[in-house]
Amino acid sequence: MFWLLATGEKRKWLNYQRSDNYLTTKKKITMEFKNNKPIFLQIADHICYEILQGKYPEGERLPSVREYAAEVEVNVNTVVRSYDWLSQKDIIFNRRGMGYYVGEGATEIIRKNLREAFFQETLPEFAQQMNKLNITVEEVEQALTAHP
Repeated sequence: MFWLLATGEKRKWLNYQRSDNYLTTKKKITMEFKNNKPIFLQIADHICYEILQGKYPEGERLPSVREYAAEVEVNVNTVVRSYDWLSQKDIIFNRRGMGYYVGEGATEIIRKNLREAFFQETLPEFAQQMNKLNITVEEVEQALTAHP
């Protein structure tokens, strides 16, 4: 059930859920989408981080496509693309008629993919910046030990 709250000049739709004769709000996920990457991949990345943080443990059900679309305030088809992409990567799976679930070993798959991306994309860019700024490995080590 959705209710419209008018606060000042802004109008905001809140998603209310009936639970034990009380109305409780479902928290919206605030995402700021970037132009350099498709939105469905940004949502998939966000779901991966939520899995790593333990919000969705392995074997547990994810929110329905419609629920998640309402949470991140995007079109349902965008979330469908995200869920399909994650299914192709064996991170989640669909139980027909029951929804999507986090697959066994999903956290390891996500960590492996993030490590590969770090070594292939982030680290080379970091090394380039180090060279441009004449930063030594020792300076980086000192900075890392000072700011764990």
